[in-house]
Amino acid sequence: MPGILGAVDESLPLTAVAALVRAMAGRLHVQPGLKVEIDPAPTCPAVLGRVDLGLFDPAPAPAVSPDGACRLVLHGEVRGIRGASELLAAYLERGEAGLAGHSGSFAAAVWDGRASTRTPRSCGTPPPGPT
Repeated sequence: MPGILGAVDESLPLTAVAALVRAMAGRLHVQPGLKVEIDPAPTCPAVLGRVDLGLFDPAPAPAVSPDGACRLVLHGEVRGIRGASELLAAYLERGEAGLAGHSGSFAAAVWDGRASTRTPRSCGTPPPGPT
């Protein structure tokens, strides 16, 4: 099943957090045609990844800010946005307001290492159906 995965733990070494996310990915039942992408070079206590077809955003996940402090992983399609890099640019320019008000069938997770509160943020439109 496609989606976003990851972990944040400032009390563990980054290698341990990355190993945890790889183990999570290894437990998934990935359907043929889907690919699992995990941040290949994490530099913060958050390791993000996605399981995706790569149709809407074939760029490697996650998108990373020029200074490496922010990461954004995107699954699905955001109308008017060409992939995770563009959505990350909107976040870097306008903060959380840059993530608000978009339409489409998508989910995104952001890690902002510059933030004074280290809380991952997520956004998107939940899929239709029971929750």
